[in-house]
Amino acid sequence: GAKVGGVTVAPGQAVRLSGGSATITQGCGGAAVRTVPAQWVDPITPGPNRPANELLTFCGGGGKYRGSLGLNADGVANKLHVDDYVKGVIPKESVPGWADTGGFEALKAQAVAARSYVLAGLASGRKMNNTQQSQVYHGASGEDPRTNRAADATAGQVRLRGGKPALSEFSASTGGYTAGGDFPAVV
Repeated sequence: GAKVGGVTVAPGQAVRLSGGSATITQGCGGAAVRTVPAQWVDPITPGPNRPANELLTFCGGGGKYRGSLGLNADGVANKLHVDDYVKGVIPKESVPGWADTGGFEALKAQAVAARSYVLAGLASGRKMNNTQQSQVYHGASGEDPRTNRAADATAGQVRLRGGKPALSEFSASTGGYTAGGDFPAVV
């Protein structure tokens, strides 16, 4: 189930967004049930950390996403709580298996860095996307229980600089030095 334009979408129905309107259909590709003005499909129950059975799922590929899905000038957008966003980033920017080999603290650090980075970027007007240009993000489909634990353990925590979230850039290949950016590069 979901909500679109103030209308409840029943389980088993789907929504197709196009040009400021949403068409509710009987399943993926089924007959139209109703069309309403809308740009976002919202979960029935908003808020972070929703259970898997309440996530929005794309027809076809089956990609699952927390929060709301909609269209903007750049294409499909996912509007969600920052702590849920981080869950879709950490396993793509770090190695979830580190949690199994004593590296859980590194995953927690990645959670704080990812949260800080996106908040600083948005505050400065940067357009964030799901690639290496911002942070690799694959929604709930890309999550891992080990990295979700790291996100939950650091919920709400950010790195500050001057009282604002720091643009905490991350790089896995900087030759033994941190990437620099907002903070000086160090060995």
